[in-house]
Amino acid sequence: MSCAARFASSDASVNCGIIIAARMPSRITTIRISIRVKAALFIDDTPDKLGSKIEGIVVTNISNFKQEFGEREHIIYLSICLPGFSVYNRCQEIRSQYKLEIVPFTDFFYEKKANSVLPFLFWGKAPVSDIQTGNYDFLRNSLADKRSIDVLDSFLKIKHKGLKYPDVIDSRTKLDFLTKSFTKEIHYVDCGAYDGDTVEDFLTLVNRQFGKITIIEPDPTNASKIHKRIEGYLSSERKKIDIFEVAIAGQEMIKKFRADSSMASAIDENGEIEVECCHLGRFLDSEKDTYIKLDIEGYELEAIIGVQDLLKRNKPKLAISVYHRPEDLIEIFKAILNSGANYSYYLRTHAYNGADTMLYCI
Repeated sequence: MSCAARFASSDASVNCGIIIAARMPSRITTIRISIRVKAALFIDDTPDKLGSKIEGIVVTNISNFKQEFGEREHIIYLSICLPGFSVYNRCQEIRSQYKLEIVPFTDFFYEKKANSVLPFLFWGKAPVSDIQTGNYDFLRNSLADKRSIDVLDSFLKIKHKGLKYPDVIDSRTKLDFLTKSFTKEIHYVDCGAYDGDTVEDFLTLVNRQFGKITIIEPDPTNASKIHKRIEGYLSSERKKIDIFEVAIAGQEMIKKFRADSSMASAIDENGEIEVECCHLGRFLDSEKDTYIKLDIEGYELEAIIGVQDLLKRNKPKLAISVYHRPEDLIEIFKAILNSGANYSYYLRTHAYNGADTMLYCI
């Protein structure tokens, strides 16, 4: 389901709305500081949320939204957090059922007064300076294979224009460039393991031959799912797996955490629980045959900067999510370059909506 916030445009006769992922209400309200707001409400089609409030704003549903404005002109700006096929399908559903005008959320996001809101969204502005264009050109020239270049071009199309991804999706379990670099003693460090699905992908990737697995997942519900999943593993495998219910960050400290039992659980100053944040280096020893996956909801750059000396010294293999923040792809790439480690770079995406785009460093 989706939720929306309605804002009046500069033309008082047009009523505007923004539909966005239901688990992001605290981020949506930050829009109010960037644009002129006449009134605001959240729309969520989940029945038990009707009439409730989010940060003081009443929640309604799309039917009531439509009924309130009748046949007057109104526009819905659509985003379901992850652009791509889900956005286009939802556009068609709303147009057909409610006869509302739907436009991509990117059209709103690019407005001058709103270009700093919702930094965790996938979208970003197209390069407008020689420096920005040069950064992408340098990255393109640094990629190790044509597939990576195709993924980059597709990534930029959906990121900057909201266009659908073409067929450049790769399975996490079929990455030959990665597996040929592994030994049977590979140490896999999964940061942001959700319910253990990426651990399963790794085991398939290496045909269940590994030296050690370190799983890091701070969401208590997700961590319990991982424990249950691992109960079904062979005893010889379980003995080589450690699970830590902590978060990865640039500093060792306690932070608020939003634990919503989903793959989007993350460090959040408005979170309902506190978690221990640890430096990535705590979980790495001196062995060089290490493979680190970082998918930590926007804190990847901070984590990488914190271990730049380790990257140069041990050159662990890396798989880093580069889609949580608009600037992540370039900034994370630059941080790894600045470490002085001599990597080969591959770019792959593992979802049909532009999400799960990973920078692999081998």
